[in-house]
Amino acid sequence: MCGRNVSRLLDGLIAFQLVTLWLFYFGPIAYERPAVEGGAGIAVVCFLALLKLGALSGRRFRFAGSSGPTSPLSFLRFSILTTMVLVPLTIYFRSGGVELGTDLGDIYSASHARRQSGDSAIEYVRMVFGYSLFGFLPLALIYWEKILGVDKFLVVLCVLLNVYMSYAMGVNKYIFDVIIIFSAMFYLLWGHTLFNTIRGWVASMVILCSLFGAGAYFTEGQVTREGSAAVSGVSTSLGAYSEYNIDDGPLLVFYSAITTYLTQGYRALDLSMHEPFVFTWGVGNSTFLARQADRVLGSSIQDNTYPARIEKYGWDRYVQWSSFYLWWASDLTYIGVGILMFVLGFLYSSIGNTLLTKGDAASILLFAYLIIVFFYLSANNQVMQSGESVVGFFSLMIPYFIKRRLVRIRT
Repeated sequence: MCGRNVSRLLDGLIAFQLVTLWLFYFGPIAYERPAVEGGAGIAVVCFLALLKLGALSGRRFRFAGSSGPTSPLSFLRFSILTTMVLVPLTIYFRSGGVELGTDLGDIYSASHARRQSGDSAIEYVRMVFGYSLFGFLPLALIYWEKILGVDKFLVVLCVLLNVYMSYAMGVNKYIFDVIIIFSAMFYLLWGHTLFNTIRGWVASMVILCSLFGAGAYFTEGQVTREGSAAVSGVSTSLGAYSEYNIDDGPLLVFYSAITTYLTQGYRALDLSMHEPFVFTWGVGNSTFLARQADRVLGSSIQDNTYPARIEKYGWDRYVQWSSFYLWWASDLTYIGVGILMFVLGFLYSSIGNTLLTKGDAASILLFAYLIIVFFYLSANNQVMQSGESVVGFFSLMIPYFIKRRLVRIRT
C-alpha cells in the first residue's frame, strides 16, 4: 500500500463531487429554481475545500492502540459466514425471491410493498451484524494475497449474493457499493502501479465491465418503474424536466437518470438555505435515529429536519434524495457542516495512515465507511440512513476513539 494513494483517492472523490455539481448546473436536468437562489454551488465548493484542508492537516497523524476485531483474517471468515447466512434470509424476507428475467419495475414495486407492510425480524438481526455484513469485501481486498483459495471463492460468492439481493429488490445500492469499494480498495493497494502490471489492467477491465453492467441495470430499472421520469422526461415531484426521455435511447436515458440521482440533493440544498435553523437534538441527520427518538419520546424531531421543512415547496423527504450537507445542517447549521467536513477530512487521513501502518480490521472498515460517505455526499447521508449502517458504523467508531489515541507520525 502507498500513502500517496490515500491522498489521491480522496482527490478523486472530491473531483467526482465537483462533476456532480457541474451536472447540477449544466447537465440535462433543468430544475425550477427557488424564488431566491440558495447558493448551493458556493456552499458545496467551500465544504469540499474544507474536506481537503482537513485531510492535509491529518497527514502527520495516526491512531495508536487497538479496538474492534483483533484478528482481521478470523473476522473476515466470520464476516463471510454472516453474509452467507443472512443475505439469503434477507432476500426471502424483502422480496420472497424472484426469477431472472422478471421486469425490474415489477420487482421493485413488489419488494417495496413487502418491506412497507411491516418490520421484519431480519432487519434487526442485520443491525446486530452491521459491520460484519459490510466488512467482508474491504477486508478481503486488503488481505487478498494472504487468504486461502477457498476464502477467495467464498468472497466472490458473497459478492454475487449481494448483487442478486439488489436484483431481487429492484434497487441499485448493493451493486454500486460493491463497485465503489472494489475500485477504492484496489486503487489504495495498487494505484501507484495501476497500468504497469497485468493485474492492474485486468482489474481495470473488471471495473469497466462492472460499471457497464451496472449502468445497463440502472437504466432498465429506471424505464420500467411505474411513473418513472426516465420515460416522459418530466418529474413533477422534483420540479424538473430532462432534455431526454425514453425515445432518445438507453445511453441518453442513463445520462439523464444518473444526473437526477446525483444532483437532486443540490436542489434540496438550494431550497433549504433560506429556511431558519431548528435544532434536531443530534439525531436529525439520520432518518433511523430521528425515527427511534420520536418513538421513544413521542416527539416530532423528524418533522423539524431540513428535508421535512422543504416539503412545502413540493419536496418529498421519503422519495427524493437530500444531500449529506442538508441532513447534517439539521443538527449543526451550515457553518457546523463546514467544521464537520474538516474533521472528516482529518479522520480520513489519520485513519488511512493507521491502516497503512497496522492494517487492522477496524481501520480498514472505518476507512471503507468513509469512502461510502464521500461518494454519496451529493445524494444523501448514506451511512446514517439505515439502522444496519448506523449501528455498524458506531459499533466500530465509538470503541475506536475511546481505546485509541491520536499520535503524530515521526518523520
